[in-house]
Amino acid sequence: DPFVTASAFADMKYPKEVLGKGKLGFGLMLFSDRTGTSYLTTNSVGTSVSYMKSFKEGQHTAGAGVSITAVQKRFDYEKLKFPNQYDGPQYLADKSNGESFTNNPFTYPDIEFGIIHNFILNNKTSFTTDAAMHHLTKPKETFWNNDNRLNRRLTITSTARYIFNEKIILYPGIFFMNQSKAKEINVGSNIRYQLKKNELKNSAFTAGAWYRTGDAFFLVTGLEYNNYRFGFSYDATLSSLK
Repeated sequence: DPFVTASAFADMKYPKEVLGKGKLGFGLMLFSDRTGTSYLTTNSVGTSVSYMKSFKEGQHTAGAGVSITAVQKRFDYEKLKFPNQYDGPQYLADKSNGESFTNNPFTYPDIEFGIIHNFILNNKTSFTTDAAMHHLTKPKETFWNNDNRLNRRLTITSTARYIFNEKIILYPGIFFMNQSKAKEINVGSNIRYQLKKNELKNSAFTAGAWYRTGDAFFLVTGLEYNNYRFGFSYDATLSSLK
């Protein structure tokens, strides 16, 4: 069966300065996904709030945010076939599957927290670093009566912006993720070439090359036109995971 995914996002900035001339932001997220023969379905509704403040005449900007999401998961086990329903090669649809899905559906709250810092070195170079901790409360995620939990996941991103000239901007960066024993590190850079810019039209071409350590090399490319972005990426797996 096909995968069906739908999502919607909205955010806004509070119009007035608060807490020492800082700025508040609010966000809303809706997500729904259905996969596989059993119609494994994930629905989530999340809200977020953030605070940003500039220092030293805008040379430094720091912020923090938190999000709380309600997640529900369910599946239709009647669409699956279990070993207990077979008599030799014959499948017996009316026979009990022998399973006990005591938590179907189940719902849990998921809390995330993040921080960000931007530093403007000069009129050509700036740096941005952010970090986030996901699944702060290690929510329980299981269809059975056990204690399977989502471990906390740490993500750290550090990027730079360098204006080479009036048309070319470089965006080198590094991304780190860690959850339990799983780790991922991506390093690379994007480049943006300004095609045209005036009061009515703003278009640019983007391209980049990135390496996921020990796994894959991937290329990205895209076009920007006013407020629209179109992109394409291709992964070339270098490890044994093919």
